[in-house]
Amino acid sequence: MERPASAAMLAVRTIGKRGGAMPFEFSVSDFIPARAQDIYDAWLSSNGHEKITGGQKAQISAQEGAAFTVWNGYITGRNLMLEPGRRIVQSWRTTKFTDADADSQIEVVLQPATGGTTVTVRHSNVPDGHTSYRDGEGGVILDVRQQAVETVGP
Repeated sequence: MERPASAAMLAVRTIGKRGGAMPFEFSVSDFIPARAQDIYDAWLSSNGHEKITGGQKAQISAQEGAAFTVWNGYITGRNLMLEPGRRIVQSWRTTKFTDADADSQIEVVLQPATGGTTVTVRHSNVPDGHTSYRDGEGGVILDVRQQAVETVGP
């Protein structure tokens, strides 16, 4: 069943951990009226990433294993697995992570749909207490939807 472009879904799950903080994961999904390959290319290019995030400075490439910096240096990470036009897996750290926090992981799944692509972003191993990544990032991902449409077109 196809959802209208304005529909979005957010799911949250806490991951149990013995004796301390519990990292969590969440996912957000939305439809973007653009080709999966165009979204993939925009996510993994400095210029495209800057455009889909509203001009936030980015240094990123479509090279597996390459390090990147996005959101004006707020997020750093590495491209762990790349499947052109289909899937992006990246490690992520923000400037708010402590030395004791492990990297979190982002998985972007691009599913072709009639008239565009359903984009699902799963963020896992998010440190306990970092709910703004869930609350804000889910919103940010959905807020950049219009910018992505303008960047990669319908």
